[in-house]
Amino acid sequence: MKELADRVVVTWELSEPFGNIQDFTWFKTTNRFQAVLHHDGAIELSYQELAAKDAIVGLYPALSGKQQLLTTISSDAHPELTGYLDIQKLSVSIIDHAVVQVTFQTRDPVVPVGDPILHDFAYRASFDQPSAGHGDDANKKIS
Repeated sequence: MKELADRVVVTWELSEPFGNIQDFTWFKTTNRFQAVLHHDGAIELSYQELAAKDAIVGLYPALSGKQQLLTTISSDAHPELTGYLDIQKLSVSIIDHAVVQVTFQTRDPVVPVGDPILHDFAYRASFDQPSAGHGDDANKKIS
């Protein structure tokens, strides 16, 4: 990321997993693309090199429609963790039957934008099919 007087430029260079039996390819792929966020609200997307065969690309507006809470997962405090890493609650909602929204609630405020520590972590939610007998609980507990 590079912050300039009139815009912010974000460049991604990444490869799909490669070299193992379950990976997408046997060779390293290059996907290099960029977003420029202008001060006046204009956004430019550009692509220098893409090896990906399919993707969804673009900007999506925030939906302000009907939101339905699907589940909430809560946790006890983990004092050994830094507060912004200690997730106390995770809520999953669906908006207008079209978009899944995941909300993390941490013990302390999240790291502010611009803090260099943001390069070292990310919050991530993964979804998988529940195993037999475990998919009916509305509220679960984070371990």
